[in-house]
Amino acid sequence: MLGGYFGTWARVGDAWGLPLDPDVMKARGLTFGCGMVGLLPTERCGVSATAEIMAFMARESAGQCGPCVFGLRAIGDATRRVANGMAGADDVGNIERWTSQIPGRGACRHPDGAVQLMASALDVFGDEFIHHARKGRCSITGSRVEAA
Repeated sequence: MLGGYFGTWARVGDAWGLPLDPDVMKARGLTFGCGMVGLLPTERCGVSATAEIMAFMARESAGQCGPCVFGLRAIGDATRRVANGMAGADDVGNIERWTSQIPGRGACRHPDGAVQLMASALDVFGDEFIHHARKGRCSITGSRVEAA
C-alpha cells in the first residue's frame, strides 16, 4: 500500500525499485499520499484487508454528504460480504460501479480517497475478489472468514 488509506494498492513488481517521487508514481497510476509504504504479508488476504479499511473509512466519515453516508457504507458492507464469503450475485459489480460513481461528488475529499484505494484494490486483487465471490472462500488463507 502506497500513500496510506487515501493511497493505492500496488503489485510488488510495479512498485519495487520505484523511486518515492510523487510525479514518477503518479505517472504509473500510483500515489504517495501521506508518504506511507506498507507491505501486505503473503499470508494476508488483500480482499479482507481492503474490507477492513473500507469499513474504517465509512465509520470515520463526517456524515455530511450522500457519498459518505450511503456510498462508502454500501461499498464497505459489500466488500465485507465478499471478504467473508457471503457475496451476493451483484456485490462485486456493485462495488465496481459505486466506486466509479463517487469521485468528485463528496462535500470533501474523504470519499475520493476511499474510492481511490478501493479502485486500486479491484485492480490489484481483482482475481481474488472474484474467487471470494464465486467460491465463498479465500484462495490465500483457505478460510471462509479471515477477519471479523
